[in-house]
Amino acid sequence: MNTIKTRFTAKQLSKQLDAINQSLGLSFGDIGSLETSVQGGAGTAVEMISCEARSVIRMTNRTTPRKAYDALMTDKVNVLQRMKDKRNTYRGNSRHVMSRVEQHVIDCTGSDTLAEAREKVLQAWKEFDYPINQRNIPNNQARFSDWLWGLPFNFEYVFHDINCFLDTLSLAQPRKEPTSKQVGDLYHNLIFKVVFS
Repeated sequence: MNTIKTRFTAKQLSKQLDAINQSLGLSFGDIGSLETSVQGGAGTAVEMISCEARSVIRMTNRTTPRKAYDALMTDKVNVLQRMKDKRNTYRGNSRHVMSRVEQHVIDCTGSDTLAEAREKVLQAWKEFDYPINQRNIPNNQARFSDWLWGLPFNFEYVFHDINCFLDTLSLAQPRKEPTSKQVGDLYHNLIFKVVFS
């Protein structure tokens, strides 16, 4: 017995995409959600919303709804990962990121509150921040970063551990792989913001 493929419409494709979005806790229009893009006779494409301004990343070429869905499903694992990555990115100054860094500072200094942690760090910082260091490294953030490399308290100092901590923040990824110095600077600058804010 031969089976005949039934017609797969753009509406059915939209329903399938809604199911994928819902499986990740996304709704239509959220960052990282999938949607269809139909342009008259040019065909249908699947796109992912990449920012609040509704700019999109094309996930498939323009073709029939069935072919667009099949192309999406052949790379389903990668597509789901890209959706999660896009949905979970934050800017370095977002409330989510800063609250995680504040907790990290509290944990690393063995304090109970953020105010107590700040006081401990600032007290230790005053002992280091003498005029010759101010002359050698005039920038406050650079001088603070240099001081953190001297291992005060229990802050991370191994690049692998720093990377692991930064990964937990779900920061937006740079276009190019950052150098170990850039990773260390980012980590120290986040701590600087928490301590001196």
